[in-house]
Amino acid sequence: MEVLARYRRGDRQFMGANLTGIDLEGADLRGVNLQGANLSQANLAHANLEGANLSAANLDQANVVGAHLRGANLENALLGTIIRYPLPPAPLTPPLTVAEILQQYQRGVRQFHGLDLSQFDFEGEDLSGIDFAGCCLEGSNFKLAILQDANFAGANLRSASLAMADLQQANFAGADLRGCSLKGADRRGARYDGKTQFDPDFDPKKGGMRQVN
Repeated sequence: MEVLARYRRGDRQFMGANLTGIDLEGADLRGVNLQGANLSQANLAHANLEGANLSAANLDQANVVGAHLRGANLENALLGTIIRYPLPPAPLTPPLTVAEILQQYQRGVRQFHGLDLSQFDFEGEDLSGIDFAGCCLEGSNFKLAILQDANFAGANLRSASLAMADLQQANFAGADLRGCSLKGADRRGARYDGKTQFDPDFDPKKGGMRQVN
């Protein structure tokens, strides 16, 4: 494959390259420059993209399950439908720390699809409009966080804490909220669907949540 051959020869520059549908599963591409590249429908599963430049890249419908993205630059990247729920059975690799997510959020990045962020602590943070679709957030702490218009579609929030969080207009379609603490949370206008999983004794409508198709 030309990309891998060039990479092995020391070439790291693939800016603006058209790599639609390319299969790079498991490839070691640390530090590669894919700024503005078209990676739509690419298979990047389990690829090592640590420190890669993916800014302004098109990753729509790309498969990044298990990819290593620690330190990667995803600023202005088009993530589109990069991960869809239900979650894949294999655990996803955590590519970012809490500090890195907050730093990217401050720079305007909102999409963090399909990441393993279990046990992460976002207590009290303002993450309005953040997109955690398909993420594993099991045991994570969002106590007192501002999560208006956040997207948790298909996310695993088992045993997480959303206590006293602002969840107005948040999207929980297809999410797993079993064991999740919603005590004191403002749930007005938050959405769920027939695939959303709650504890058996929890009535989402009592807190102002609304069911969508």
